[in-house]
Amino acid sequence: MFTSSKRRLGVAALGLSGALALAACSSGGDDASTATEETTEATVEETAEEDSGGDAEAAADEECVLPPGEIVVPSIDSMTGPAAFAGILAEKGADLAVSEINESGYLGEGVTLKIDVKDDTTAPDVAASEFSKLAADPNVAVVLGPVISAGAVQVSPLAEDAGLPIVYTQAGSPGVVIGDYTFRMTPPMDSYWPGVTPWVQENGVETIGVIYDNANATLIATAETAVPKVAADAGAEIVESIGLPTDTTDYKAPVDKILAADPDAVATLTTGAANNTILSLLADKGYTTENGKVLLGFAGIQNNLTEIGDAGFGVAYSSIFDLATENPDSIKFIEAYKEFHGEDAANYGAERYDAVYLIADGMLASCSSTDRQAIAEGMAEVTSQPRTGALGNFTFENQDIRVEPFITYWDGEKQAVGTP
Repeated sequence: MFTSSKRRLGVAALGLSGALALAACSSGGDDASTATEETTEATVEETAEEDSGGDAEAAADEECVLPPGEIVVPSIDSMTGPAAFAGILAEKGADLAVSEINESGYLGEGVTLKIDVKDDTTAPDVAASEFSKLAADPNVAVVLGPVISAGAVQVSPLAEDAGLPIVYTQAGSPGVVIGDYTFRMTPPMDSYWPGVTPWVQENGVETIGVIYDNANATLIATAETAVPKVAADAGAEIVESIGLPTDTTDYKAPVDKILAADPDAVATLTTGAANNTILSLLADKGYTTENGKVLLGFAGIQNNLTEIGDAGFGVAYSSIFDLATENPDSIKFIEAYKEFHGEDAANYGAERYDAVYLIADGMLASCSSTDRQAIAEGMAEVTSQPRTGALGNFTFENQDIRVEPFITYWDGEKQAVGTP
């Protein structure tokens, strides 16, 4: 649990009072004793006001408890539509966090938390509309934001205007964390996708082809920023880069165009099952890891690859979460998630789990569950320090999480740490 600054100040004041008491009781000659007593009395007089303030702070801390009752936190998420796989898994992580918080009395005696999910149907305008309704409700003090970047970049300006704090997971594009009221518990993909660079170099890749979703801001940033960075660092060239709408159904022509450029590596950065279609088409054409080609994906792609199995073998990508982690906090989450849901956790759930705890700790740090400004300031205080959670050890850059990535790949059945 996060310790508030008020609590730390109260302890510091108590420590000062104890030190003064010890000084007054120290042994020595009459002159030394008299000098010590005079100094102590003067010091006590000069610091009486400070000590009184410390006692007041400590008393305030004792009284600073959240009022009993149910705290409702709305969550705008994709429960249907192309990104539903991410939204559903995210909410499972939130469910676990809420269960733990309520059962442990984490927020205080008689205080419980509830997540109220609003389905944005993976539509940016719906996400913005749902948020506008919440912003107009004075009973809403903090919100969990949409997982889709296109929705998040519409919502964030509304959040800043309304002074309503919002915590995102996924939504990894620029334009999401933009001010005092926006927070993110998934690092921007273009900040960690370049973790595949050593793998690209090791395979002597000289040319790269890219197929990406040009309606998904996160994937656009990855395709147009992170992939060129990898190419530059590896001494490679991007020979073909094709952006396609999310609702594309026929990928044969773009795949043929990519293959015509004969790249050493192909990065597939599309939404949901579209990745399966692209990888299957590439495999049909003999473009596989077994044939010496390099296939690159992105964190979360493994949630789709179970449907195509070996056709996706060897797709490598940089990740921030894996079941094989050695981090003790991540292991605790993974085991608790397995027991709670009866299935393995994914990165989406881990991120939302940590997001719920960020909100809870922000309330504790600010001693408020109703004041938007106070909660935003509390979460800002929390994110000013390193933390641990389901994602392991992490830090923040201006309320935007950063996690050290590692390289993983699809082994035909599951995500595996390392390279094929």
